[in-house]
Amino acid sequence: MSNTFETIPWPSLAPPVYPEYVVKEGWQRRQLLRVLRKPFSTIDRKVVIKPGRLSSKVVSQTYGVGNFTIVWTGDSVDSMGLEIRHNSNPNKTVWASIPGRSFVEGAALKLKILEERGSVEIDELFDATYTNQTVDTIQQKGDLLVLSGQLQADENADKNADRPSYTLSFYPSSTTEKALAFNLQITDSANTVSQARLLFQTSADEHFYGFGEQFSRVDCKGYEIPIVAEEGGIGRGDAGPRTLRLLG
Repeated sequence: MSNTFETIPWPSLAPPVYPEYVVKEGWQRRQLLRVLRKPFSTIDRKVVIKPGRLSSKVVSQTYGVGNFTIVWTGDSVDSMGLEIRHNSNPNKTVWASIPGRSFVEGAALKLKILEERGSVEIDELFDATYTNQTVDTIQQKGDLLVLSGQLQADENADKNADRPSYTLSFYPSSTTEKALAFNLQITDSANTVSQARLLFQTSADEHFYGFGEQFSRVDCKGYEIPIVAEEGGIGRGDAGPRTLRLLG
């Protein structure tokens, strides 16, 4: 079987859904008002990553995908999760989800973007967040492995509320045998889910420094760090194209 994903017709790739957004000027004025009204300690907008619940009735199973081994553990709620190893070193885990916690999440949101003189601030206005995950099926077709299930809001949400469906696919990379490609799709009946999240764990002695200038903390491990990528040439001064590039 070829390692090129285009030769695999299942599943099909859905068109992306971008969040609604509005672009305004006045970033510097807003920052000044914020400093005057609030203490510096409350301006720091750190977000701690808190994964939701994970549930499944799929039994534990090991799958081979190209040069990788993907292990699904479903025996107990506390140990439930996904683990990936390369066949060249089967005792080393190269990727793993947090045991018992969700590794796929989604959200429906709108963006409010303030820009002035190259400084950009993005406010995420959430209509709904789906942090709890179910794994309903795991199917393999050749070198393609597909996990599918549903995403749910927290326990206080309406039980009749929409539950987006997702598929997380793994397949061999078309460029190197040392990489495993993946594709994550989230769909809902109203077509409003515009943010996808893939969560995983790191080793206890691993830390993250940098991510540009950070005036709040040295180690960014465990925090959600907003990253804005802006195209600086074509489209400069044109709010539409520039904003689309800001979104990814």
